[in-house]
Amino acid sequence: MNQAQSTLERPGPRRGGFALPVAVFALVIVGVLVTGGVYMARQETRIGVASKKGTEAFYLAERGIAEVLERWDASVMGTLPVFGDTLLTGTTSDGNWRVNVVKLSQRNYFLDATGSVSEGGPLLSGATRRNSTTGDCQRFLRGSRSLCTLDQRAPLRSPCGEYRCSRAAV
Repeated sequence: MNQAQSTLERPGPRRGGFALPVAVFALVIVGVLVTGGVYMARQETRIGVASKKGTEAFYLAERGIAEVLERWDASVMGTLPVFGDTLLTGTTSDGNWRVNVVKLSQRNYFLDATGSVSEGGPLLSGATRRNSTTGDCQRFLRGSRSLCTLDQRAPLRSPCGEYRCSRAAV
């Protein structure tokens, strides 16, 4: 063996190629961390959008109740039989609402509203929320800014008692 070859070879185990597996392993770890970060960011975005859509759907249900109370017509609602119901619907640019009005007694009603937001497509789907209220028709009439006066022509009784109600000019 000549002198030049003997100085390049080292005695003991060979450690050649150690840097390449470490570099590949480090790249795999960095790739997993980046993928996890992107996944978490996407999930957070979806959670935020779902929360926003849920809030919009809740307020649509509220809007449905408000519109039904605003347009409350005692002569129409009074013709419902006890435990009879009617469904009122509306559509807005944000979504749609449905309000099921159930007559509980001669004066009491139950309003069950559902608001639905449907924009967003399959990945960012819409939301549906429900809200309800109960009350007597006088409360509904006061809530809808109606003007109720004692009927001077009794014995005729409206569904809300001896009152004639008409819309007040706003």
